[in-house]
Amino acid sequence: GAIGLIVSFFMTVFSYLGRDSALVTTISGFVIAANYIISTGLLCFGNGPATYVGNQYVWTWTGFFLSCSVFLNSLKALLSERGEARASPADVSAGETGNGDMSLENREHYL
Repeated sequence: GAIGLIVSFFMTVFSYLGRDSALVTTISGFVIAANYIISTGLLCFGNGPATYVGNQYVWTWTGFFLSCSVFLNSLKALLSERGEARASPADVSAGETGNGDMSLENREHYL
């Protein structure tokens, strides 16, 4: 619980300061997802207090799935951001602006 609170606090501060990058978000998402993986294992298996279906069981698994979803979405954003950053200069000079749009010159050519 404390790890999630600390990571969330720092992500809020980074976001407020405008320093939240895809890398920081992905690392934070990984920490939260790893925390939920361990917590879900401890609570829902063996002699854990959430071995029977109830509120604690349902919300532990809900948090697990949501945290993994946030991590995977931030990882996808990071990888797509890195892919766009690696666009070759030949692609840009050929009319691609890096985000899939054509330059103004090429638009006029196709109109």
